[in-house]
Amino acid sequence: MTKSIALFAGLLLMSLPISANATIIDWTLSNVTFSDGGAATGTFSIDSTTGQLTDYDITVGSGSILAAFEYKPSTAPYVNYNLFANSNSFVIFVDAYSRHLELNFANALTNSGTNSLLPGQLNLLGSWESDLLYSEIRYVSGGEAIVAVTGVPEPSTWAMMILGFAGVGFMAYRRKSKPALIAA
Repeated sequence: MTKSIALFAGLLLMSLPISANATIIDWTLSNVTFSDGGAATGTFSIDSTTGQLTDYDITVGSGSILAAFEYKPSTAPYVNYNLFANSNSFVIFVDAYSRHLELNFANALTNSGTNSLLPGQLNLLGSWESDLLYSEIRYVSGGEAIVAVTGVPEPSTWAMMILGFAGVGFMAYRRKSKPALIAA
């Protein structure tokens, strides 16, 4: 009897409405092109609470100005995010004298959805890539980042599923324990 009460209390606690709060937003670059004919693809992750860039793997293709390069923590370990107190931009760079990629978006990266890159120039608003102390610069001419929405099951969903399996198991148990009816 006490085991049944404990099981019921545990299921009741699990079914309380507790909202899931996933703090990492995974973005995918789409249709990103540069002024020199190159393109960029890849993904990056943003902490929705702080706006911090937590992970990235962005590959830029060759164009007439710059060669191909892959920006990831092992090849370009330095990151500056929330430029100018905005949560809509970040810079990834190899070191102070080498390859840079700055991406500025129309909206904050802490919200999911589709977010257009700001095309532009070497200023506070544009998106661009450079090499060797800005001697070779190419500008982003278009593109966007898209969030792949994935569902996070609520604890109450898990509780209902467990309760359903327990009910099916109990019904199967009860069916086995009843003697068969005999027709006379």
